This record gives sequence, C-alpha cells and structure tokens, in this order.
Amino acid sequence: MEKVLRKPSIVKQNKKFVGKDRFGNSYYQHYDDEGYETKREVVYLGDYDKWTTFSNQYMDPFWQEWLKKRQKKPYTPEELEKLYRDYDLRVNKFQNEYEMSKNQSYSPEQKYAQYVSQFESKEEPQQKYEEYMSNRSQEYRKQEQLQQKYQKEQESKAQYVNQKFADFDFDRFDTSKQQQQKQQTQNNQQQQQQKQQQQSHQNQQQQQQNQNQYDSYYNKFNKSGKSGSGFNPKEWKPWEKK
Repeated sequence: MEKVLRKPSIVKQNKKFVGKDRFGNSYYQHYDDEGYETKREVVYLGDYDKWTTFSNQYMDPFWQEWLKKRQKKPYTPEELEKLYRDYDLRVNKFQNEYEMSKNQSYSPEQKYAQYVSQFESKEEPQQKYEEYMSNRSQEYRKQEQLQQKYQKEQESKAQYVNQKFADFDFDRFDTSKQQQQKQQTQNNQQQQQQKQQQQSHQNQQQQQQNQNQYDSYYNKFNKSGKSGSGFNPKEWKPWEKK
C-alpha cells in the first residue's frame, strides 16, 4: 500500500487589539482557533528596533506588566487614567526633591557635623568607659540569674512530671491486665473451694472410719460376754493397739 502523507495541522493565530499607551505603541492579544490566549505582542510606533527589550524608555511601564503576563486583563481607559495620574505625581515629587537637594550646598565640615549629629544625643552626656563596663557586668549578672532561675524552674517541672508518671497507675486503664487479675482471682477462689471440699471429704472419711472401728470394737466386746463390765466408750482409743 502506498503511504498517504498528511499535511501537518496548522493552528491559525488570530490577534485582537487591546489598547494603546501614551507613547503610541499598540498592544495585541493572540488567540488560537479554539479561543485560547497564546501570546501578547507590542507594535512600536516609529522605525526603531522591533525587538527592543521591556526596559525601553519609550514603553509604558504598566503595559510592560501586561506583556510579562503579570497583569491578567488589559487596562481600561479609566484604569490607565488613574495610573498615569499617580505615576506623574510620584515623578514630579522625586524631581522636586532632587532639585532641592542640588540647590543646597554644604561644606565638608557641615556634612561631617550633620553626619555625626545623627549618632549623638544632646540630652544625655557621653558615658564613661568604667560606667559602661559596670553596666555591662550588671546586665550580664542579671541575665545569668534569670537563666539560672529558668533552669531551676525547668528542673522542678521535670521532677514533678517524672514523679507523676512514676505514680500513675497504668494498670487501671489496661483492660487486658484487669481481665488477667480477675481470672487469677477466680482461679484462686476455685482452688480454695476445691481444697475446702477435699478437706471436708477427708474429715468425713476419717469420721466414718473411726465410727466403723468403734462399732466393730463395741460388737466384739459384747460378743465376748463382757457387756456392761468395765467398757467405757470415752476411754476407747482405737489408735492405741494393745
């Protein structure tokens, strides 16, 4: 099969005029076929280089922000009028300050005196070196005392927290340990009951055994013809064999 070569799709660019600055430069916004903004362009007034940088003195600073996409929407005429008015006021202020500073001429001695007066206080006399060092030492001792006090407070807080932590009964909130203790208590009670039952059973067996021995001895004594002649049940001791 023969390969069919397709032409690459070309996106047409449409541009729209959005405004003009006071230097006569025109500004355009480019769009693609789908209506999305692509690039922003300036068309200069005059014959100088089209690729002049944004720092050109004949370009409006507010429209520079729009070209750099720091300003989303183009400026309206009302916004530009307000911006130009504020900008002119600031420029005039700076120019007036510059002219006033140029007119004032100071001698080197006056400039030095003006510079030194910024760091000197006329109300307070200059402090001596000994007073300065004593104040520094007092301030150092004060800071050291505050630091020691803070350390003691922190140590006392740590001791209090450690003591509370050591005295705290964690088993009270541990359900597994509570269940183990409960089970252990039940087992101990059951073992104690079993021991008591075994002991009572042994006692009953011993009593029954004693009673059987007593009955056998008593019957044996009666069969021998000695009934009523000296037999005392209180003196009978079956564990003593004669």
